[in-house]
Amino acid sequence: MTNIFLEDFENIVKFKISIFQINIVKVKLNMKLYVALIISTFLFLNNLFSQSTVLVQGKVIDSKTNNPSAGKIHFKTNGGITSNSLINSKDGAYSVVLKSGETYNVDVDNSLILSNNNMFSLPKSDEYKEVIINFTTKKLILNEEIFSFNFFAANKSLIVKNSERSFEDIKEFTELFKNIRIKVQVSCEDSKFKSSSKKVLDSTTLNSKKKKYTKITISADDNARKLASERIETLKLQFAAMGMPINKFIFEYTPNFAVQSAPKATDKSDTVADNKKVKSENKSSKQIKPNVKLFVAAILN
Repeated sequence: MTNIFLEDFENIVKFKISIFQINIVKVKLNMKLYVALIISTFLFLNNLFSQSTVLVQGKVIDSKTNNPSAGKIHFKTNGGITSNSLINSKDGAYSVVLKSGETYNVDVDNSLILSNNNMFSLPKSDEYKEVIINFTTKKLILNEEIFSFNFFAANKSLIVKNSERSFEDIKEFTELFKNIRIKVQVSCEDSKFKSSSKKVLDSTTLNSKKKKYTKITISADDNARKLASERIETLKLQFAAMGMPINKFIFEYTPNFAVQSAPKATDKSDTVADNKKVKSENKSSKQIKPNVKLFVAAILN
C-alpha cells in the first residue's frame, strides 16, 4: 500500500513539475513576442516621424481671367497616393499636408497647369516645414486646341524622327485628365496631290483566260483622303503601342490640301524659277502648318 502511495505521489510531483516547465516556456515565448512587438512598434514610429510632414500652400489662379481656378487641386505621388485640397473660390488659396522625401504630380480639376511646377519634389527632412507654391492654370474649354504637331513629312504617313517627347506629352495629358475625350484632327494641308489613274481587272473576265482591264481615274481628293486614312491608322497604332486607350480619341480628317497641277509649257528659266518658288513655299509650310491637332472633344462627369 505504501509503495502504491509513493508511486502516485511521485507521479503527481512529476506532473506538476512538467506543468511548471510548460508555464516557464510559455512565459519565455510571451516575453519574446512582447519584445518583438516593442521593436516593431519602435521601428514603425521611427520611420513615421523620420519622414516629417510639410505644409504646402499657395494660390491657384486662372491665367486668362486672373480669378481663382474652380474645384480641387490634386497631389499624387509616384506610388499612387493622392492628397487633395479644395481651392478657395474667393482668393484661390489652398493648403495641403504632404510627406517630405516624395515627388508629386499636380493637376487641377478641368484645367491645364501652365507654370513649370506641375511636378515637384520635397526634400526628406525630420523637421516640420512650410512651403509656398503657386500655380497658374488654363481652363479646359470644349473644342479648344490642346496640342499641335508636325508628325508627318509631306505626302508621307510615317511618323518623323524625334517625335517621342510629343507622344509622351499626349500620354501624360490623357493620364492626367481621365475625364476628357480628345479630338485628333489630321490634315494633309502640308502635301500636294494630283489625279492619277490605274487599271482594274474586269470582274466578268475573272475566270477567263483573256483578262480585261478597265482604266479608272482617282481624283486628287481621293488621294488626299487615302493619305489621311493612312496617317490616322499610324496614329492609332502609335497610341495603342504606348498603352493609350483608343476609345478616348475621336479621329477626323480636315479636307484641306493643295492640288498639284500639270506643268505649263514655259521656257526652262521660268520652270527653274517656279520650282525654286514651290520648294520655298513647301519649306515654309512645313514650319508653320501642323498636320496633327488635338482638341477637347468632351468633358465627362
